[in-house]
Amino acid sequence: MGQMSTAGRPPRAFISYASDDKQRFVLEFASHLLTNGVQVWLDKWELGGGDSLPQRIFDRGIGQSDAVLCVLSDVALAKPWVREEFDVAVVRRIAGKTRLIPILLDNDLNVPVAIEHLFHYNVPRQGFDYVAAEVVRDMFNVSRRPPLGRPPPFVGSLPNVRQLDDPIDTAVFAALIEHFRRLDSPNWITFSNSIGEAVEPLGISYEQVLDSIEILERQHLVNAQKMLGPRWQLKGIPDYVWLEEEARGGLDVDALRRKMLSDIVNEPTGPKPTDWYDYRGIHWRTVTAILNEFSRAGYIAVSTTREFRTYGTSRRSRGVHSARWSRRSSGRN
Repeated sequence: MGQMSTAGRPPRAFISYASDDKQRFVLEFASHLLTNGVQVWLDKWELGGGDSLPQRIFDRGIGQSDAVLCVLSDVALAKPWVREEFDVAVVRRIAGKTRLIPILLDNDLNVPVAIEHLFHYNVPRQGFDYVAAEVVRDMFNVSRRPPLGRPPPFVGSLPNVRQLDDPIDTAVFAALIEHFRRLDSPNWITFSNSIGEAVEPLGISYEQVLDSIEILERQHLVNAQKMLGPRWQLKGIPDYVWLEEEARGGLDVDALRRKMLSDIVNEPTGPKPTDWYDYRGIHWRTVTAILNEFSRAGYIAVSTTREFRTYGTSRRSRGVHSARWSRRSSGRN
């Protein structure tokens, strides 16, 4: 496709038409283009006595135009001269030297095969004013796309969490992580309403929150149970997901694993109550997740009560001393 305009000059258009269509359409159309800043090549305005028609039309007209506007009608398609101009325009379009814009003046025209695939205008169906205005937009490369709006608040300002396919799901996931980070006990019960309130300032509706929680639950990114009515009971974040997000936030999770395992192995007096607060600056959920990993790997044995969890040496890891894990407080929301 040829460049429609260049810096320092107006776009140039060559109008190919049959003389029978001059009065009913072409003259008014050409005048509209000229009035709106398009340099129009029209034989009535360009040719004078003694001019060579082929030279003026093909060299200066079509040859120097950014677009050829082919005005097609029942009469025009039967004119050999119009077909000659049309053929030259098709060749130049294929070569990338010009743009070819078909304009139909009659309905049910047998459009030439060479341009059947091109977007065209239909004056009887669309009206003169619409077609004329749209061709001006074409000549100046004015986009028909509506202006780009500002992105919603939840886009571009999300915390450092995994980015999911849908930014709304990402925002809800970030809110879930932050919500559970604020809880100071595993005994708290929480529901989707709390997440809805957290993301409401981001322009996310509660219905979208419910949809996102369902998606996150299916992807095993949150432990949740659907309740009667429009809400979910939120039970927590899976251990591996929580630890991945802790690592994403800058925590050296592997170093913490080594330290905790070393603390258990090197305790000389055997099992003892160990408070979550012994690991200053580390979230209790992170410590619990790592201990659960140790248990699943068979490094320690676990028994759970309402007040504390006891971690003892497993049969498969007899060299590992036991530890007991207690919590200072519990609560319910």
